[in-house]
Parts: sequence; C-alpha cells; structure tokens
Amino acid sequence: MIRNLLLKNRFVHCEKGMAALEFVLIAPALLLLIFAVVFYSFYFSAFLAVRQVASDSARAAVAGLSIEEREDLARNRAKIIIDAYGNLLSGIDPNAGVTPVANTDDGTLSVTVEYDFAKNPIYRYGGILPIPDDTVIKGRSVVPNGSY
Repeated sequence: MIRNLLLKNRFVHCEKGMAALEFVLIAPALLLLIFAVVFYSFYFSAFLAVRQVASDSARAAVAGLSIEEREDLARNRAKIIIDAYGNLLSGIDPNAGVTPVANTDDGTLSVTVEYDFAKNPIYRYGGILPIPDDTVIKGRSVVPNGSY
C-alpha cells in the first residue's frame, strides 16, 4: 500500500514531457501567426507595387508628344516595372491590366493599374486565414497631359 502510494505520488509530480505538451498546445497558434505575417506582407507588397507601377507609368507618359505616344510610353514603362517585380505581380498583363487614359478636357493623363491578387502564387495557401473579400488591387495616378 505504501509502495503504491509512493509510485502514484511519483507519477503525479513527474514533469517529463511537459515541454512537448506545451509545444503541441502553442505551436499551431504560433505557426498560424507566422504564416499570417508572411501572407499579408505579400499582400501589402503587391498593393504598394501596383501603386508604384501606376505612378511610374504616368510619369513616363509625360514625355510623349501625342496621346497615342503617351499611352504607349505608359504601357511600356508598366511592362518594365511589372517584369522587374517578378512573381509578386505575375498576373498583370500590361496590355489589359494597365489603362492609360488621356483626358483632353482638363489636360491630364490618368493611368490605372488593376491586379487580381488571387492570381498570386501565395494566394492558394491563404485558405486558413481571414483574407480580404475584394482581391483586386487598384492603383491610379494622374499627371498633367504634356508640358502645357
């Protein structure tokens, strides 16, 4: 009886395996937090990249002499920047996703860039995270239409 009591007391106070148990309880939340940071850093990087493409394309278009030349300059500059970003902006087609529009009424050129973040390779791994409903990221920049 005393021996059984000593063995029972020994198992109650045994702390072997406590670190493993704590790890099992904490690890899923920690891994989810780390993955959320990585996922949203890609999302915000894409957001900033789209705005950068719009502003740089609009600035490049200022050098054109005609409306058609300005639109071509904007699309060409957008293609260069999109290619430089690589996989981060892999789903943007410079001919469809970049829309330069010259407005002769107020003398401005507007460049709009749209990117569907659902085409990003990391998006398919975001199923366990609360992701934004609207996955289309838009950037717009307006510059004077020429130097007049």
